[in-house]
Amino acid sequence: MQLRPALERFRIHLEANGHSRHTVSSYVHDLQVMAVALSSDMELGAIGPDDMARFLTSQAVTRKADGTPKAPGSVDKVKSSVKAFFRWAHEAGLVGANPAATIHLRHRRRPAPDVLTPQEKRHLVKAIDLTRGPKAERDAVLIDLILNTGLRISETLGLDMADVAVADKHVSVTAKGGSTDKVFINGKTRKRLEAYLKVRRRVLAESPALFLSNRGQRLCVRQAEFLVDQWLARAGIAKHVTVHGLRHTFATHLLERTGNLRTVQEALRHRNIGTTTLYTHQASEALAEALEAL
Repeated sequence: MQLRPALERFRIHLEANGHSRHTVSSYVHDLQVMAVALSSDMELGAIGPDDMARFLTSQAVTRKADGTPKAPGSVDKVKSSVKAFFRWAHEAGLVGANPAATIHLRHRRRPAPDVLTPQEKRHLVKAIDLTRGPKAERDAVLIDLILNTGLRISETLGLDMADVAVADKHVSVTAKGGSTDKVFINGKTRKRLEAYLKVRRRVLAESPALFLSNRGQRLCVRQAEFLVDQWLARAGIAKHVTVHGLRHTFATHLLERTGNLRTVQEALRHRNIGTTTLYTHQASEALAEALEAL
């Protein structure tokens, strides 16, 4: 089988296994770069470890468009995509030997992103609440929802109106792997959602999405990142807190309140508690204390 139809089969495999649109798009982008470098009509079985080495050390992988070096994490992202593709191809019987088997990734501890202090969190929410208009109402609910549930941005933007069960105190989110999780929402967030739903239902749009763009389409991650930056600036918060940083903020504040890393793990829906430690932006003493309490 040639490389291009194999990549299409891999894309379908990812979607069938419940991977998010963002994840599938990321894999496809990296593998299309590989297809251009190796030739898309190349036979899959003809690709060997030397071809992999040449591709992964090429400028297409290691350099930006302006010629400057890419960050190690960006290079490792491509390596991960290649390893996942050829592991699947080997298991599917499309190749006899896995040419990416000897590719190794650097194991680095990811730096925790900036998070909001409790005071900054209040300033951010207040800045939005003091602003009138449908955009502010939408943004207030979106940001409040992440800050008080720890939802991933992809999960938040993937919510439909039907996923919100205010009376049952939860929202139903499509989590990693395609499973459905019911996430508890506290009283303040429930009130915000209830009021927002009344406004949202009056907006005639084909999309069932809870959060709509100005064009009546589901809000995308890039737009969410932009609106968070806007509100941070309006609130006078100079630090760079991303939409993912809002999830970290939730985890940090929850650990401060409970001192229990298992509680944070459950709230973030992590399978491995080792992953949870990356979401706790704490002084080492506080983290050590929480770990001792397990």
